Parts: sequence; structure tokens; C-alpha cells
Amino acid sequence: MATRTRRGLATWLTNSLTPIFVLDDRRVVLVFNRGCEELTQWPMGEVIGKTCVRRSDLVPQELGALTSVLTPPATVFEGAPAQLNIVCPRRDGSTCERSIWFLPLSDADGSGKFRVLGLFGDVMPLPSTAEHRRYEVSRHLADLHQRYGIQRMAAVSPAMQRVASQVALARRSDSSIHFQGDLGTGKEHLARLIHYASPRRTQRFLPVRCETASHFEIHRFLQRLTEQIEDGAEDIGTVYLNRVDQLSRDHQEQVLAMTSLEPIRWMSSSFNKLDDLREEEFSEELRYRLTSIVVDVPVLKRRHADLPILVQQFIDERNLPQEPQRDGVSSEVESLFLSYDWPGNVEELERVVAGAYENCPQGMIGVAHLPWEFRAGLDAQCVPRPVRAETLDESLERYERRIIIEALQRANFNRTLAAELLGIPRPKLYRRLEALGLTNVQADNSSEISRDNMQ
Repeated sequence: MATRTRRGLATWLTNSLTPIFVLDDRRVVLVFNRGCEELTQWPMGEVIGKTCVRRSDLVPQELGALTSVLTPPATVFEGAPAQLNIVCPRRDGSTCERSIWFLPLSDADGSGKFRVLGLFGDVMPLPSTAEHRRYEVSRHLADLHQRYGIQRMAAVSPAMQRVASQVALARRSDSSIHFQGDLGTGKEHLARLIHYASPRRTQRFLPVRCETASHFEIHRFLQRLTEQIEDGAEDIGTVYLNRVDQLSRDHQEQVLAMTSLEPIRWMSSSFNKLDDLREEEFSEELRYRLTSIVVDVPVLKRRHADLPILVQQFIDERNLPQEPQRDGVSSEVESLFLSYDWPGNVEELERVVAGAYENCPQGMIGVAHLPWEFRAGLDAQCVPRPVRAETLDESLERYERRIIIEALQRANFNRTLAAELLGIPRPKLYRRLEALGLTNVQADNSSEISRDNMQ
């Protein structure tokens, strides 16, 4: 009788139009009923058996985007129920907003089996918690994909909104594109994003490290690339010249000769603006060829509104199916991140998040998990910069000016006599007067000059 009741319950659960799913303690989907099918457009046969992993770098029509939102917080596996607001992806690429109630279940017979029941419902207001911030992140990424057709980019701040519109334009064209901005701002990430969102996504993306590669390595790369193009290679999509402003003039001429060849698309980046470089430093014609579209990439401290999204993306990129999930960062950690100047920009933020991720066993990343390098940088930022001290040369020059002016005053501005008082030849006194800007010292303004130099 009990077995028949359980089977009847299982049948009802599977066929119910109320969206319900069940996960085991490994986050594997055990139940995905008809209600979930109608909501998400994904058939239960494709979802059941999949492991749920938190990700924020997938487009809505990918199955991983769905199983990502089905992932419960770590606290649920500790026995605490939870509610999340989520942006639910559908198979056709559209989205809808819902709440999910996660309920931890354990067998009454003491077998130790653990299940999580998930129930979809209407969006409910939530307090400002880390999970609510994750919801805001997912809303932003869904909007970004819908408006610009791009993913894995944080663009809440006005500066990055401008960048996003340029990226959307660039991915639909074959024009050359140049990124300029400080080190660590993510210029290569944007270049890869454009390449893999364009029709060239199936071709290769070839980066060239113009600053760190040797002269021979760059020469050999460009030579081989020319040979491949002449042989009709069709697998080369984009060549990205990182720090192109560091190319030597002979390499600039090589690149210039190649920019007219098909079918390569050229992307480049620089720390300095190419317009600010002199002709002898950088070829004017090459600059013209590489800068059909120019994107100014802002530093991280000018885009604080994007920081929570970047943090969540860096965390999700490290979550793996068979390992405990890290849900996000605490509000205290987020406050510290927002108060920091990030001199290393996005690259420094990624290193800090990676270190904190390794220090956190599971769940929410707290202040105690932050790497010591970040704490040291935060402490150093709080210490006021010392007032610049006078250099040794400046002190000696000030003392010499005072001694010479005093000698001139005692000699009634007779320079021959002043030289004798100072114990130096007269020509040397003349040279020092010229070097110190005292050639026009006269008796009528000597007191004022002396007063200025005695301070």
C-alpha cells in the first residue's frame, strides 16, 4: 500500500502543472515536471540527470543557463530553506522572472539521503542580500544579451554602456578595432568577446604580445602568418596586436603590408593613445589602418557600478560540477571592494576573487577569505601619502644661493670682491650666478631676493 502511494505521488508530481523540480545532494536533477517543461520549454528528458552549477556566462538558450538558476544556495544543504528571485531562461532564448523556493528534505527513516525540493512562483520582494544582488546580476546580463547580443560583460556604468554599444557595432562588421586604456582594464577580453560573437567565431583568434615577445619571435610570427595567408589559409579569423605601440618600425612596416590582405580582421590595443605618438614612433598610415573603430576602455575605479557583476562572473567561472559551490561575496566584502582604488584594474580584481575563492570552502565568501595581498593594498591605501621632502640637490642649491647673495651684499655687489670673499675664481662665480638665475641681482632688490632665498 505504501509503495502504491509513493508511486501515485511520484506520478502526480511529474504530471503536475505547478513547476516543481527535485535535486539530490550532488545537485543532480531527479525530477523536472510538466509545469517546469511548460515554463522553460525544455523537455524533462534533457534536464533530468544534469548537475546544477552556478554560471553567469551562458546565453539563455543553453541548457547550462537553466541548470544554473536551479542551483540552490549552500545554506540549503545545511538544512535552511531559501528563496531566490531568478531570471529564468527559456529554450527559445527568451526569459521570464520568477522566484524559487528551495526546501531541504531528508528521509525520515534515517538513511541519510538528502533532497532539495524546488518550487517556482511569482517574484517576491527580497531584502538586500547577496542572493538579491545575484538576481540583479542575472537581470543585467539578460538585458545585455537582449540589447547588444553579447554575454560575459559588465556594463551598468555609463562608461561601459558606451563600450557595449561599440562592441555590438564591431561584432557585426569586419572593420579594424583598436582598444586604448590603462593596463589590466580588460582590452583583450573585449577583443575576444567581439571575435567569438561575430561570424568569425569558428576561426582562430591569434594574440601577439608586442611588448613581451622578442624581436625575433614577432618577426617569425608575422612571416609565418604571411605565408599562411598566401597559401590560402581560411582558419585565421582575427589577429590581435596587444600593446601595438611597442612594435618596432620594421615590424610596423610588416604589419602595414599585411593589413590589406584578406581575410584577416585586425584588432589592437595600446596603453598610450596612438594619436599622441610622433610619426617617428608610430607609422601614421598603420595608425589609420588599425583604428577604424576606437574604444576607450575605462579604469575600474570609474565603473564601480559594474564591480558586483564582475565579481559574480569571476566566481561563477570557477564553480565546477563535482565541487562545492561558492554563492557570492558578503555585503562586507562588497563594501571593501567598492572602497578600494584597484590600481591593477579588472585583472587585479580577478586575482583577488580567485584567491578568496580558494580560501573559501563553500557558500559565501567573507572578509576572512580575502587574500593578504588585497588586505595589504587596502591598508596601504588608508595611509596618507607623505609630503614630498626637499631633495639633496634642492637643499644644496638653496644654501649656495644664500651664501652667494650674502657675499654680494657684503661686497656691495662688487663681484670681484665677492669672489674673493667666497674663495673662488671670478669666472666660477659668474658661472654659478648664471646657473642660479642671479645674474641680474642689484643692490635695490637684493634684500627681497635674499629674503626669498633665506626662507
